[in-house]
Amino acid sequence: MAYDKDKILKELLNNIEEDENITSFLDASETVPPKRQTLYDWGFDKSDTIKSLIDRNKIKVKQSLRSQWKKEKASPTLQLALYKLLSTDEERKALSMEYREHGGEINLPTIKVEYVNPDETE
Repeated sequence: MAYDKDKILKELLNNIEEDENITSFLDASETVPPKRQTLYDWGFDKSDTIKSLIDRNKIKVKQSLRSQWKKEKASPTLQLALYKLLSTDEERKALSMEYREHGGEINLPTIKVEYVNPDETE
């Protein structure tokens, strides 16, 4: 089936704007008719506009969670898990109990293998 790329893009952008629970391209891709692979082929996953709208939704959800932590007696474990899923690298590092960063170089030894034919005589 042939789809109108521009019409699908408009619909996708509208869906992301209207539903703040869309926090990933995977979520967004489920709201329009073409298969996800078609959206990738069209380059929608690289669209700055789509990324920006999804990031805005993530920020809204994180703000809501932070607000709930201050006011409500909700399950902190579940809220923290969701927050980590939506967080940036900087936020994830701040929340982490342990963080390791490797800035060096790894040098692996070289192993030389020689094949010897036992049938050959010297």
